[in-house]
Amino acid sequence: MLTTLVLLLAGLSLAPQAADRDAEIWVLVDTRAFASRAPDEGEIVVVRRPDREDVIMIKRVTGRLPDGSLIVQGDNSAASTDSYEFGPVSP
Repeated sequence: MLTTLVLLLAGLSLAPQAADRDAEIWVLVDTRAFASRAPDEGEIVVVRRPDREDVIMIKRVTGRLPDGSLIVQGDNSAASTDSYEFGPVSP
């Protein structure tokens, strides 16, 4: 079973934490990180965009709904496509 993903960070939604436009930023993701618990507010998650399942996004959790879905947002709200546009996401 695949337990690690390697993703290339594109866009500026996590700026200023990850905003070097002159360098490729690669991220290692442990796919088991939330296997035994739900992510807490403030943690960074990898989710699929609900209105475009082919798009994988790296976002920060800013809220959790009673049904377990997450509100996610980029750190740079001016350059982020997030839950404010497409609603909550599945964990």
